[in-house]
Amino acid sequence: TEAEKQLMEQIASLSKENESLIEKVADYQDKYQRTLADRENLRNRLEKQIVEAKQFGIQGFCKDLLEVTDVFHKAIESVPAEKINKENSDFKNLYGGLVMTENQLLTVFRRHGLMQITPQIGDKFDPSV
Repeated sequence: TEAEKQLMEQIASLSKENESLIEKVADYQDKYQRTLADRENLRNRLEKQIVEAKQFGIQGFCKDLLEVTDVFHKAIESVPAEKINKENSDFKNLYGGLVMTENQLLTVFRRHGLMQITPQIGDKFDPSV
């Protein structure tokens, strides 16, 4: 009958619409999963860049402090041992302060993994050290 025919057409139309909606849902779910993955990748990249930027900044700061430590070392080495005596206590205290400051800087460097390397004559230069 005509009513059955219309119902069958409606069922067919609704089935097509249902299939279309199922495809759209699958497409949206796929896009959602990809967006989540992209977001996670972006977050990981940004975290890595932040760590690298901090490390780069710290490296420059440490390099500057190494120069300061070198100046302390040269100042300490330039003082003859006979000049450090009890008669000149101000100078002795100043010298002691320089030594303590240098030692403290070296301790901080060691705590953060920066070690002094004294190459021997003839050793090849190794930039990775």
